Order: sequence, then structure tokens, then C-alpha cells
Amino acid sequence: MNYRRERDIHRIVSPAVSLWLIPLSVALLFPMTVSAVELPKNEVARVQRKFELVLKGAYMSQGPEARCVTAKLENWEQFPVMRCDYKSDSRLATAYVLTADANRLARWVVRACIEATGAESESCADKLVSLIQTASNAQFPAAGIVLEGKDNKCQKCCFRDGVTISFPAWRKVSRQWSSATDDELRLCLNSKPTFIGEFARIQSTTVSEYTANGGTSSVANGKNRTGEWLRVVRESYQRAWSSDVNELMIAKAKNCCSR
Repeated sequence: MNYRRERDIHRIVSPAVSLWLIPLSVALLFPMTVSAVELPKNEVARVQRKFELVLKGAYMSQGPEARCVTAKLENWEQFPVMRCDYKSDSRLATAYVLTADANRLARWVVRACIEATGAESESCADKLVSLIQTASNAQFPAAGIVLEGKDNKCQKCCFRDGVTISFPAWRKVSRQWSSATDDELRLCLNSKPTFIGEFARIQSTTVSEYTANGGTSSVANGKNRTGEWLRVVRESYQRAWSSDVNELMIAKAKNCCSR
């Protein structure tokens, strides 16, 4: 794997749905209105300390052998995406990553728990932090290849907008315990998905959780997710980037951590 330091831009092939024809209003993503809330400073600081530890496991962007440079990625041009060449279990791969810092992560979690429980909740926050650590180590792969362990049926996972995708040519690649080649990276970045996963990073929000939280976009056709799910996940994360409100995290908190 060549560690490249130039600024670059990659175009992503869209799914069959014409994503650019869909209005970008947040009301299409979540019709609910979330009012401003002053977050409890002590709780934000407590959760931030937890995320500082979680981020030590962010192997794609902060691992000892990760090499990251600023990159341009289609649909993500206004965000500080990093192209990271990294190593995991002696294998090499490349992913385009947009990972929030510990303070932003903490503010998302504290706000999500207030929305889910009606008040500050250490129990909710601790559950949500643990879930995020297990699901992603708080890393958001905007595109590229995420290496998983041998216990995962997908050991080289192709990601798009924080969700796993696949297509016929990737099925064999995904089961290979090996480094990702440059050809495989191009294949992952440029192929039209025929399968779109359900779990939205960084907290593995599902379609049913999105819908239960008021989401109205048609993100699935029966059991099959559509390209609309990628749009919803992408725009939710982008809107959260400069806000305390992460709607998909709120949706997860209401399901996993409010009791």
C-alpha cells in the first residue's frame, strides 16, 4: 500500500436512486423539531474523558501505523475527511474517515440521552458510549475499506457513507484475510452497490430505530435498504458535525439506553 500525501478527490458511484434529486431539508430526514438545550458541563466532561480512551482504539485514523492526509471525497467536500492508510492485524487498507473529537462525541451522547430519557442520565450515556466503542471505536468511514476480525463474515468491508455496501465483485474480496490492494480500493470506491447494510455508524442505528424516531424517508424496500438510507445516514452525520444534535444517535439512545 502506497502512503500518498497529496490532496485528492474521489467520485463515488451512486446507487440506482437519484440522490441528487432529493431535497436536502432536514424535515425530510426527521420531521421532529429539536429545541436548543444547555448541556450539563460536568456530564459532558465526564463522557468526554470516556471518549478520550475510546479514541485510542480508533485504529484507522489514530493507530500507531496510520498515515492520514486531508482528502476530498464526493458528497463530503465541505468536511475535513481524512484519507487514512492503516494497518490492522498485520494487514493494510485505506479508508476515508471523518471522526469527531472527544468533546463533540460527548456532546452528541449527552444530548441524545437527554432526548431519550428527559433528563441527564449517566446510565444512558455509559451504555451509549459502550455501544459506540463496540460498534466502531467512534470512527465514521465515509468511504473505503474497513478491516474486520476473523469472527466477522466480512473481513474486508466496503463502506459508503458510514454503512457497509456490497456488489457481486466484492463478495469474494470481502472474505479474504489479506491486505487490500489499490485495485480493490478503486473497486470499492467506484462500484454501484447492490446490497446496502442496515447499521449506520458510529452507533449502529438501524432502519427500524430511524423510523421509530420519526424518520419518514423511504429507506428500505421490504428487507432491502435503498440508496436513500445512505443519504439519510450521510446527511444526518453532516448536520451533526456542527451541532450537539445527532438524530441517528438520538434514535439509538431511545431504543438501547433509555430504560
